[in-house]
This record gives sequence, C-alpha cells and structure tokens, in this order.
Amino acid sequence: MSHDEIESRLKSLISKTIAVKPDAISRSSRFDADLGADPLDRVEIIMLCEEEWDIHISEEEAEASYTFGRLADLIDSKKNGKRNGVSHE
Repeated sequence: MSHDEIESRLKSLISKTIAVKPDAISRSSRFDADLGADPLDRVEIIMLCEEEWDIHISEEEAEASYTFGRLADLIDSKKNGKRNGVSHE
C-alpha cells in the first residue's frame, strides 16, 4: 500500500471519527489543536488504525503521533518497513 493510499484512508477514518472534512486535514494538522480531537478521540483513532491496518501501536508511539503526518508515517513504517520515508528492507 502506498503512502498516498495510507493518507487517504487515514483521512477518511479521522473524518468519520471526529466529524472534520478530509480536505481540512493536512500533514501538519495536530489532532487536538487543529482538528479538535479530545484524548478519547485520539485513543479511538489509534484503535481504529490498529484494526484497519492490522498493526500494534504502542502508547509511546501513539503519544509521539500527535499530527496527522506523524501518524501516517508511523502506519507506513509498520506496513511497509520504512523509517522516515526510507525503506529498510
């Protein structure tokens, strides 16, 4: 799955969870300050991501993924074996 596909699916998931339009979400969007997500919304988003992509996101990873872009990159790294956009195969 490409990074663009991950971002598209993640935007859809987030928009359904916190009622924000997908085109209002950018890579730098912070879940709390920019998108209005409260702590429970963030937990729900993380749980939905784990289910959607069949991955595990640790509490530390969840806390570090405070922007849309960081969460998308984390999912990409777990699904495609990349770190910071670089393949480590």
